[in-house]
Amino acid sequence: MRSLPVTFTRVPVLLLVVAGLIAACAPAAGPASSPATGAGAGSGVANLSVTDAWVRAAPAGGTSAAYFQLVNGGGSDAVITGATSDVAEATSIHETSTDSGGMTGMHHVPTVTVEAGQTLAFEPGGYHVMLERLTEDLVAGSTVTVTLELEGGGTLDVAAEVRAG
Repeated sequence: MRSLPVTFTRVPVLLLVVAGLIAACAPAAGPASSPATGAGAGSGVANLSVTDAWVRAAPAGGTSAAYFQLVNGGGSDAVITGATSDVAEATSIHETSTDSGGMTGMHHVPTVTVEAGQTLAFEPGGYHVMLERLTEDLVAGSTVTVTLELEGGGTLDVAAEVRAG
């Protein structure tokens, strides 16, 4: 029986090295996100997640706001109908807007729709979750939970880092 050349005995090792290099070059996991839970079938919420969540630091009794990115990876729209948080007596969704006269203000928004396949920013100067009459100090570096209420009965817990402004 004839022996195989040395190059063929090294092929399995070479394949393992190449596979390792390919795995090392694969993109890293994205930012942490939270999936929606409890939504009815077909509501589009099963693929709703949140990234980059943060809340402004503020003293107890004061007001703060939560900001984040809502990502709808599903095939149907998702509707946010409200919000709650253990750190505030009142929690609601607001939008900052500027009228034709240049006046900027905030107003309550009863629902917000995240279209299928889209990302909706909750950011300073736009949509945000108001946290009013805070029940505790929001200290930079800590984390608070804001729960988004979804059409169809589901919820989405948002773990938000408290930032100093």
